[in-house]
Amino acid sequence: LETAYIDGRRLAIKEGKRAQFGVRIPNQEEYSQICPFSIEQILDEDFYG
Repeated sequence: LETAYIDGRRLAIKEGKRAQFGVRIPNQEEYSQICPFSIEQILDEDFYG
């Protein structure tokens, strides 16, 4: 999970810089350094509502 999150965070920052959504894109510092969810939450299909 840690490695996947680091890779995903890096990709989200890269893609966010290139995106043109018409909304504010978070600065690199605003992305959490560690995954804010547990593996159980991620795998729980009902967690995200």
